[in-house]
Amino acid sequence: MTTGERQPEAPLLEMQRVTVLRGERAALDEVTLRIAARERVCILGPNGSGKSTLIKTIARECYPLARENSSMRVFGRERWDR
Repeated sequence: MTTGERQPEAPLLEMQRVTVLRGERAALDEVTLRIAARERVCILGPNGSGKSTLIKTIARECYPLARENSSMRVFGRERWDR
């Protein structure tokens, strides 16, 4: 990279094939989502469609199933030391 070139930013959020169970039911079923840095996003849907579960999963209040080919990254990182 030459001086003055800008490095691409990691996406704010990347989810690949994420599944979250609420009881016996899949509230999110193999969701894939990518939100770029500084991108604006609105989450809409009817009651019971998984909006709150999606937000809770991003905030780590809900945890997705550990499956092969499934991942979730925030700012390009899968793990954070809080």
